[in-house]
Amino acid sequence: MGFDSRHLVLEFLAENRTLGINQMTLVFFGKKCDDFLEECLKTSFRDKIYVYHSKGTRLFWKEYGFENLSGSIIELLLDSMSAMNLTKNEITFSITEPFYGLDLRKFDFDYLSIIPVKETEELIGYALLYSFKKIEEDKYPHISLRRLFRNIVKNENQAKIKEFDNLLENKIGYLNFENKLFLSKNLSEILGIPQKVDNPMSVKETLLSLNYLEINNTKYGNYELCEFEKQNNVLLAANELDKPKISDSFTLLYFHKDNLKDDIMSLFGLILESVKMVFPKKRGCYFKTSDSSIVGLFDEKCLKKDINKLKSKLKDLLIIDLRGGIEIPKKASLFQVVKYLDETKVTNFNFEEYQKYRLTTSYNSYYD
Repeated sequence: MGFDSRHLVLEFLAENRTLGINQMTLVFFGKKCDDFLEECLKTSFRDKIYVYHSKGTRLFWKEYGFENLSGSIIELLLDSMSAMNLTKNEITFSITEPFYGLDLRKFDFDYLSIIPVKETEELIGYALLYSFKKIEEDKYPHISLRRLFRNIVKNENQAKIKEFDNLLENKIGYLNFENKLFLSKNLSEILGIPQKVDNPMSVKETLLSLNYLEINNTKYGNYELCEFEKQNNVLLAANELDKPKISDSFTLLYFHKDNLKDDIMSLFGLILESVKMVFPKKRGCYFKTSDSSIVGLFDEKCLKKDINKLKSKLKDLLIIDLRGGIEIPKKASLFQVVKYLDETKVTNFNFEEYQKYRLTTSYNSYYD
């Protein structure tokens, strides 16, 4: 699990430039990976050695088993768990460094400081600082080394999560790890649940109940990407309007046809065809609010010029457009607003008039 932590190492070296470090090796005794990631990726990050070697502005890394420490300077230190300060001339026998496995005497340095790194008294690794001047023990950067180790692990966890996010960007879907799921941000908001969840079947059943169909299934390593799409040929009931988890930048389009001669599905087909031409990339949910009225709800703000283009295409219909935070407050009950439009037959929406209507009218909804 290696990601670019070079910037963290360079920050550490800049912060401690007075120590004169010309090379550095970091040895991790396992890593405290995010539990969810570890289970999903079907591997453990706690039973291996992770080694990073910094030379100049470059950072190299590798991983191996604990047995590979045999014959290295780290093995020599494990029993004492203490720091060591050596000059190159003091190394009179063959002993290897932990990254290349080379005899330490072949490295270019005059002084070597080997510093244990601990978290709450637990030994989590060692830092080998190679330099051309002696680093006194009272100058050892214990705090910044501990922070560096912690930040490298944090960075790698975040990088893996970001990799998942990139796969799911702008998608309604999830990554399936057999018994674990990582949901896209869109899907997490739609369902109102965290991105990391158990039980793939319950999520899938919920999506199906909300009229989402699986449209893609792609394998990536030991996990798969499952994408879903709202069924646009389904008309939901009006009382479902407030159920979808939508962003504040929504757009509601109210379509009405006076004296509709055909059935509502013919009107729906006409609306879908025109919306697809004007908004080819937008996905909407549609609701039947009366025998001659349909509402389209989009989880984003549509441009006024595009809405006017749609009105031009459907000039035989009354179309009222309401955008969150512009024509209508973001938190308004869309169900109540549409009920008002159906009952009053207004051709333009005015929020103040709507509020007066709500205050002065007691209604028993024909939706209930």
